[in-house]
Amino acid sequence: MPAPEIEDVLPLAPLQEGLLFETLYDGQTPDPYQSQFVVELEGPVHAERLRDALRFLVDRHANLRVGFRYQGVSRPVQVVHRHVELPWKHSDLSSLEPALRETERGRVLRAEQDERFNPARPPLFRAHLVTLGRERHDLVLTFHHILLDGWSIPVLLDEALTAYTDGGASLPAPVPTAASSNG
Repeated sequence: MPAPEIEDVLPLAPLQEGLLFETLYDGQTPDPYQSQFVVELEGPVHAERLRDALRFLVDRHANLRVGFRYQGVSRPVQVVHRHVELPWKHSDLSSLEPALRETERGRVLRAEQDERFNPARPPLFRAHLVTLGRERHDLVLTFHHILLDGWSIPVLLDEALTAYTDGGASLPAPVPTAASSNG
């Protein structure tokens, strides 16, 4: 019987097996399958509401709550957790001089990219809001490609915007993915 914090345990798709192998092969170098997406936001941003919108997405989509069990098992599996906490940071660089602000922005982006995910500890997705000015912000989304791809990022961003504006009330039920259904 699964633990109460576990929603499901699923096999890995062949592509996921390959990505997991490559990620675990050399844990000392940058992970080639760790991706970063930077959204430049103009206008005022309510940081807490943005954080809540992204937390909503983690709760909404099972694939964002997946960790991978690969030790002590004959074949790796993906473990869907009922709840995981979204790693969130907010850095306000707006008071820095422009040149120092850009240098610090670059340092934040590199630090987020260099911080490797542990595939066994979900989520393999995190967010960092960087405030560069009163009406200029970067939303830095760092994630592992084992969870998201180029097709899913625009969907995720669209849902994040909707959740930011109405808490997600107008979103339809999520479409099940391999990490959220046994079919």
